[in-house]
Amino acid sequence: SVASMQCFGGVADAQHASAISTIGSGPVGGVMASKYLAQLVGQKNVITTDVGGTSFDVSVIWEGEEIIAREYFGAAGVVERFEVLTPRVDIASIGAGGGTVAWFDTASKSIKLGPDSAGSHPGPIFYGQGGTRVTVADAWLVLGYLDPDRFLGGRIKVDAEAAKAAIESQLAQPLGMSLTEAALAVLELANHHMSDTIKIFLTARGLDIDRFVLFAFGGGGPMHAAAYGELTGVKRTYLVANASVFSALGIALADHKHKQQVTLLAREPFDLGAITAAYRDLEHRVVEQFRSEGLSTSTLRTRYFMDLRYRGQFHEMTVEIPSPSWVESEGMPGIRAAFERHYQAVYGAIPSAYSTIELVGLDVDGIADTVKPSLRQTQTHERGPQAAGTRNACFRAREGYQPVPVYTHGELLPGQNISGPAFVQSDYLTMIVLPGQIGQVDEFGNLVLDHTRGGFFHV
Repeated sequence: SVASMQCFGGVADAQHASAISTIGSGPVGGVMASKYLAQLVGQKNVITTDVGGTSFDVSVIWEGEEIIAREYFGAAGVVERFEVLTPRVDIASIGAGGGTVAWFDTASKSIKLGPDSAGSHPGPIFYGQGGTRVTVADAWLVLGYLDPDRFLGGRIKVDAEAAKAAIESQLAQPLGMSLTEAALAVLELANHHMSDTIKIFLTARGLDIDRFVLFAFGGGGPMHAAAYGELTGVKRTYLVANASVFSALGIALADHKHKQQVTLLAREPFDLGAITAAYRDLEHRVVEQFRSEGLSTSTLRTRYFMDLRYRGQFHEMTVEIPSPSWVESEGMPGIRAAFERHYQAVYGAIPSAYSTIELVGLDVDGIADTVKPSLRQTQTHERGPQAAGTRNACFRAREGYQPVPVYTHGELLPGQNISGPAFVQSDYLTMIVLPGQIGQVDEFGNLVLDHTRGGFFHV
């Protein structure tokens, strides 16, 4: 059977998945892959960042789990002009990817980025497919970050001169800049947009950046993450080894999952018997969904949630509880304590011990674990890496173009250090280590930048 990814994290048989649950489900694959990789590398709190052709997507793994969007500010996602109220993995997106258009704003006399994208067709100008507007990827090529002879393994012949001419005429001349300065300005703007999005996302959810590491994936993630990871303030940035197919990996390894929910409005004190009965009904519905797909329910895991808020508030928070029997044994004191712990973690304080809390709804998740693939694991080596060659590139306008070592990703071994500036590349991916930074290859082939060992922006 064919499985379909769902926006609340998990797959279901395509014949049994609801259409609304697939909205925005593609980027969820990257979050699921990040959750799995985080377990392998021993990280519980991860900022997930996906730089694709059109967008920059941010989410988090918190205490080993993805966050569901309606936990904060409701479940409102907007598709076209319609607000979709369905649980979904909490992902924020901005227009900042390889195909994002960089343009000169005549009103402010400055470069603007997006939200328009050149897409895959016509794509960036250097594709030679009729694109006429400067993109972020054109700036990559002009600055030497892409290998013109190995783009897509050499199967696409790039037109670097066309990209240079477009940046010169559309951006550099109107601003009185050099070609190099204009290209650097495009990437600097993109990096700051990405960093700002991460900071806003975590701050709005009461999460401390100091407690997180950052994963970078998507075709453009490892091109930008050395910059936006350092700007964000994380101590460690992982340039993921299989970044270009990481979201696809996440979909392939995602667990089977079904979610059932019910609206149940009540004001403190709650009818505990009614809550327990509602949970049992939701459990039954989840089990029947799995049975209808022909899946065993003997090892089914269930998770239980309450949607709670203080009286007078508009948005509820989703709080996980251990089980329906816990509701009966702990009663209102236990429910209130669980809610207030969660509320205080996000907002820093609770209104008052005498504030009434309200129940809005109940949720039950059923999860059937899938067999996970084994990622490459090799032994640590002490010998230094050997560069395959050099490529002229520019990271600061005042320093101009300099020869930068180029390493072949498949030849690097765990434990090897890469000092910036450097490129690590394969046929489908380029990783950048900026001047002053140091990256180390881990046992899974990820390149890990330790920002405490050196940095670019304060050199």
